[in-house]
Amino acid sequence: YMPAEKEVEHFQNDDDFSKGREWYYKRYFDKAGSQEVKGEASTHYMMYESVPERIKSYYPDIKLIACLRNPIDRGYSHYNMAVRRGVAKRSFNECVDDAIDRGHISDSQIDANLEYVMFGEYGRILNHYLNWFKPEQVKVVFAEDLRNKPELVTRDLFRWLEVDADFVPPNVGKQYHQSGDQRFPG
Repeated sequence: YMPAEKEVEHFQNDDDFSKGREWYYKRYFDKAGSQEVKGEASTHYMMYESVPERIKSYYPDIKLIACLRNPIDRGYSHYNMAVRRGVAKRSFNECVDDAIDRGHISDSQIDANLEYVMFGEYGRILNHYLNWFKPEQVKVVFAEDLRNKPELVTRDLFRWLEVDADFVPPNVGKQYHQSGDQRFPG
């Protein structure tokens, strides 16, 4: 069972997280059956160092999936989205140079609109998760594999999650919000 909305972001949002586990469960999983495996998808969970500890405090035995995209493609797509929103005012190269010169920053300093390099530092990000979770609790998949072999990747994930690996979701392989798609007119 997955909530209808993507990017729940409960574990990175201080206000939502302060409402507690029961609020989170009721808000996003109230309609799920008691026997259903539950999950959510929030890309920003990889971006904030406070998130793994928060997740662990609710669900110490959770299984986590990290879907990684080529970090250069990810960063450039992120930049283009920021340009469309009017928040990126400099060239991509200038932004990358500044990020490299600046180095790592804390959660409180992050501007999610402008972190084109930091959010693609998968080694650092996954290492931080592995400080909180056992390696067998974290599954890494690659966006390119998911795009090119969606049924194979989905079957492997379902097997790992210990759910029906023969189930094929009706939307498997459908791509949503592709880079360059204008989702909001104007």
